[in-house]
Amino acid sequence: MIGYFLYAEVQTSVPFSQAPWQQFNPAMKREPGLRRKTWLSGLATQTVGGLYEFDTLDNARAYVKNYLRGEADAVGGVGSLATMFYDAAVTEAASRDMASPWLVGLNQPRAAGRVFMKNDMHWDMPFDQVPWQKLNPLLKQQPGLITKQWLSGVSTNTVSGFYEFASKQDALAFAYGMFADECRKAGVTSNIKLFDADIVEAASRDMSSPYYPLNTRK
Repeated sequence: MIGYFLYAEVQTSVPFSQAPWQQFNPAMKREPGLRRKTWLSGLATQTVGGLYEFDTLDNARAYVKNYLRGEADAVGGVGSLATMFYDAAVTEAASRDMASPWLVGLNQPRAAGRVFMKNDMHWDMPFDQVPWQKLNPLLKQQPGLITKQWLSGVSTNTVSGFYEFASKQDALAFAYGMFADECRKAGVTSNIKLFDADIVEAASRDMSSPYYPLNTRK
């Protein structure tokens, strides 16, 4: 059963090739309740972060308090550490419908050049009121969109998403097209971040990231 997501980001410009993930990964694997992690490296910004799956919210919060702050300090960014918690259970049906690999195993070859996108709509809405049944069919028509994991902020009810696109161009077309239009209709502000999905492959695969199953690379 899927539990909670933690999104974390450190605002320090470190090329991912210099990030000491080989040192961090073994330590993270010993943290209680941590199931999987996808490392994130900001496209152009080179921020370092991750999307984690935890079994419980208490374990996710304890990880930030007891481990993550020290990791952020090691890369020179403890003062800029940003974290957000998301309830994965309430978005399960919507995310499964969008073939989220956190819920639906990938079995097709993955090509190079992909990017991840995380967006947040500054919209306080319980997820059971989000019209995802209407939005998902429209999302599936977006060029280059491969998967989406819906996200619902713990305590904040922000409406967010973690997307996988075939290319940067496809991601930007969506950001300035459908996503911008939906934000205008809802009358809310938003933020968008893009991440290089290729450079973090080895580090993420080692943390059982669902975006990098074995033997699925073209």
